[in-house]
Amino acid sequence: MKPEDCKRFIKCNAPICPLDEDWRKRKLKHEDATCMYLLESVKHGAEASFKESQLEDIYKSIVVVRDEIFSQFLHIKNKAEKSKLTKTKLFGNPNLNKT
Repeated sequence: MKPEDCKRFIKCNAPICPLDEDWRKRKLKHEDATCMYLLESVKHGAEASFKESQLEDIYKSIVVVRDEIFSQFLHIKNKAEKSKLTKTKLFGNPNLNKT
């Protein structure tokens, strides 16, 4: 997959996109946005939530690079840890499923 395949691509301003094969070349500032799907991918039941939201391919692509992203960007890893404590934004959100 590539960033353009993401349903949030037009609105997203996260410089580190797990669908971008060149994410390792990108720079990250502390105040930069973080990919919502990357944060959602660490939550309890994430795989099922992505599947229910018809985003299974995005989930599968994210988990391939997720740990590497977290090891390179501690700020994103910390955000992901906090995200684990919140409810998913995927399941039941019809705005995320629009093409």
